[in-house]
Formats: sequence, structure tokens, C-alpha cells
Amino acid sequence: MSIHRVAWAAVHDDEIKSAMHGDPLASLDEFRHWVESRAAVLFDFHAAGRRIGCALVSAEQSNGHNQAVIIAGCSRATLPELRGAMRLLIEQLKGFDSIRTHVSRPGLVRLWGGLGFQQTEVVMRREHGQ
Repeated sequence: MSIHRVAWAAVHDDEIKSAMHGDPLASLDEFRHWVESRAAVLFDFHAAGRRIGCALVSAEQSNGHNQAVIIAGCSRATLPELRGAMRLLIEQLKGFDSIRTHVSRPGLVRLWGGLGFQQTEVVMRREHGQ
């Protein structure tokens, strides 16, 4: 299992777009620009000689602390590979005071929880019926 910092490539367009789940506030072009301008970092994960996914990460100040923010990720990994990739990403980000990620899928909530992440906020949404 390995993690590599990479430049944006065509394969990332589909993967990051998929991870955005149609969020109208997320912009693939903006994310690509962030990586190209070094405002964010893109990591690729490999296992058993094949590429299994990627993660887009930025940094921000939060209450005077340096926080890594996992913006988006995409994986075609088995559960053990995904756990391994998450551990590698956490290790890669060990210089930060904290790491934040937003998840909605119960399985990912359990995976991140098993790696020491805790719920810190609740998101509320009101549909406009469109």
C-alpha cells in the first residue's frame, strides 16, 4: 500500500466529480485550479500494484490551529485497502493539529470513527421542493 502526491490528471476529473455527489457549490474547475496553484494537494493510493483511489486535501486555520481538510475522495478499494489508505493519509497529514472530513455515508462514518475521528457537528438541510 502506498500514497503519492500527484498532479491533477484526466482520471481525477471523473473521480472527484463523482465524490462531489452533484453538490452545486462544489466546482471541479476550482478544485483542479487549487491543485495546480498548490492551494490543495491531491494524493493517489496504490495497492498490489494498482491505483485504488485519490484524496483531495487543503489546509486552513481553525481557532489558531492548522487543520487539514479532506475535501473529496474516491476509491475502488476493498474494505481492508480503504482502511489502509485512510491510515496512510492520516500519517501523511500528521504535521497538522487536526484533520477534518465531512461524510454522510454510515459506512464511512464507522470507518473514520474506527480511526479516531469524532463527530463534531450536525448538518441541517431544508429542501425547497424543486
